Amino acid sequence: MRNLYLLIISAFLLLLSSCTSVQKSFEKKDYKTTINTVIDRISKNKKVTDEELQFLELAYERAIENDKSRIALLKQKNTVSSWTEVFNTYTNMMYRQDAVLKVAPIYYSSGKIYTPTQFDYNSVREEARENIAELHYKEAVRLLNTSSRANARLAYNELDCIFYYYKDYKDAVQLLDIARDKGTTHILMSVEKNPQLYLPQDFEYELLNYDYSRSLNNWMALYTNSDERKDFDFAVKLIITQSYVSPGIIKENSYRDEKEIEDGWKYVYDKNGNVTKDSAGNDIKVPKYSTLSAKIIETQMNRSATIRGTVDFYDYKSRRVIKQEVAQGESVFNYQYATYNGNVKALSSESLNKIKNGPAPFPSDADMILLATEQLKSQFGNIFYSNRQMMY
Repeated sequence: MRNLYLLIISAFLLLLSSCTSVQKSFEKKDYKTTINTVIDRISKNKKVTDEELQFLELAYERAIENDKSRIALLKQKNTVSSWTEVFNTYTNMMYRQDAVLKVAPIYYSSGKIYTPTQFDYNSVREEARENIAELHYKEAVRLLNTSSRANARLAYNELDCIFYYYKDYKDAVQLLDIARDKGTTHILMSVEKNPQLYLPQDFEYELLNYDYSRSLNNWMALYTNSDERKDFDFAVKLIITQSYVSPGIIKENSYRDEKEIEDGWKYVYDKNGNVTKDSAGNDIKVPKYSTLSAKIIETQMNRSATIRGTVDFYDYKSRRVIKQEVAQGESVFNYQYATYNGNVKALSSESLNKIKNGPAPFPSDADMILLATEQLKSQFGNIFYSNRQMMY
């Protein structure tokens, strides 16, 4: 009996607490919380008082009135942000209506029935959507009618916003392509070399096909063929002014390794030339040593190549050089090997390691230049990267 009493008291307190919570949110004009709390209790088949239902009804009607007043003010501003807020407000009103209708009709204990008035929000949302798209469209057209690359990028953003509301709006798709092209910095990259310099046949290909993508952003496009488009914004030209490959230089150095090894035995003789004896009368023998030797010849091979030039940045339309930087690539061939004459057993561990490398030919001039080109490509890329903002 006592447990039943406690259960009734607990249920009463819980109901009272719920009602108090709904009333507090309503008094604070937090109509969203009021509506959601009561709807949640109804949907879970919990006990709902007439007072809570009254708060739901009042909160719902007042929320609608507040939204309507806000929308009226926003429409007067007639801006993208105001119409966006109008669209979002209508959307929230639609979701709120759907939530209340989901638990409707709502019955009071007296038998009174509350069914909220339904409103078709699709038409008013369409009005807001149309105004948002039109304002974005007009601003994009205005920006595209200027010669500014920065404005074209802003126009692209304006047009891109339209596609949140419409997949196909007027000629927005075509204008988006125009804005993309107009807002992009188009850069022509080329290599110029003195025909009298010795350079491998694929030298230019190696330089132009290096990955320069880290220097680019979404608004930059790089070309290596002037036929790819009619005009460019900037040109970056690597001008090779010097190419040098040194002759192969060979230096030799020699030294000798020696090692004593045990090589049999021999008798010990006294001063009279007789074999000496030990205390047991046996002949005395001692180890005999011999010296092994080998001559090591060290060979040092050296060769280098250097490519020098400048990286010139041009304003393509005025054909004016706006910046110039020096670029250089080097390659160095260093090779050591060793040979020996004599007994291999005389070699030290250090000498044994040296003779593991056998003789090798010098790299060709073309190979040396291509090795230097690898460093030149990297430096060219670094120069391009450090000046990317100048061309943005």
